[in-house]
Amino acid sequence: TESTMLGALEWRVTFRGPIRPGDRLHVRETISSKRLASAGNRGVVTSRNHVLNQHEESPITIDVVWLIATRQSRS
Repeated sequence: TESTMLGALEWRVTFRGPIRPGDRLHVRETISSKRLASAGNRGVVTSRNHVLNQHEESPITIDVVWLIATRQSRS
C-alpha cells in the first residue's frame, strides 16, 4: 500500500543483543494502532519493527509513531 509519511512523532529503540559483521538482517513490522489526527486529513499510526537476523533472533526492536497523510473520502 502506498502512503505519504509526513514525519515520525516518536521513536523508541531497544537494543537486546549484538549485530555482528556478516549478519543477514531483515525487518518485520506490525501495525499496533491507527487513528485520525485532529486535522482530518492526517492519521497517526503506531508500529513495532523487529530487526531480525538469520537465526530469527531480534537484537533490535523499534517502536515508531508516524504521522501519515490520509486519502480524501470518495462521495
